[in-house]
Amino acid sequence: AGAGGALMSLRDSADLAGAAPPQALYGAAAANPDATLWDAAYHGPTGRQPRFPDGGGAGAAWPRPRASGGISPGLLAAVAAALVILIAMGVMVGSALGNTLGSNFNSLVPGAGATTSHATPTPTVTPTPSPSPTPTPPANWLSVQPNSIHLGCQKNQKATVVQLTNQGDQPLGWQAQVPDFFAGISVTPNQGTLGPQKSVNIKVTNTTTFGGRQGQVTFNPTDDNAGDPATLNYSTDACLGGGG
Repeated sequence: AGAGGALMSLRDSADLAGAAPPQALYGAAAANPDATLWDAAYHGPTGRQPRFPDGGGAGAAWPRPRASGGISPGLLAAVAAALVILIAMGVMVGSALGNTLGSNFNSLVPGAGATTSHATPTPTVTPTPSPSPTPTPPANWLSVQPNSIHLGCQKNQKATVVQLTNQGDQPLGWQAQVPDFFAGISVTPNQGTLGPQKSVNIKVTNTTTFGGRQGQVTFNPTDDNAGDPATLNYSTDACLGGGG
């Protein structure tokens, strides 16, 4: 049977349940040059390398295991550091690129990026105008100036002019009244109507031929609401024969 018969005879001669150690079997097989227990080219390497206890080197040694193909911790740390640096650089570049694009967009599009502020109109308070005071008319609407005169006998002294005024805010009628027929004076005109704040000139003439006279001429308003009459005090010289 050749090498196969030798191998089988060795296996039959030992108790494979644990009677003899594998080293003894391997050593016995190595004594036969025709027996081959391990073919490294066929089986490939294993994770263990048996050694014979006698150290004689007569038996064939198990091949050394192949070196592990794992990555060393140092290489992993270097790769991790490189990834961190790349991520940080990517964040910086992205931020710079975003700022540049935003600036270009704002410069190209008017009003882009600007916050629009809508001014809230402030209500204008219009002051309430103060009511204009209503002028209060005087108690007596009619007045005469001057309110006292003296008339002589000379041509340039026999007559004088007084001014009658309506100080009220409405038109007002008036009428002059002399004491009696022998008063010795005449009034022209002796009646009329005056508008608000209007005046009229009235001529008063000395007509006496006897002793001097004195008295009052009253200018009476035709409206009872216009107050008291305006009074003109007068005095005259006696002009015998009609005066000069």
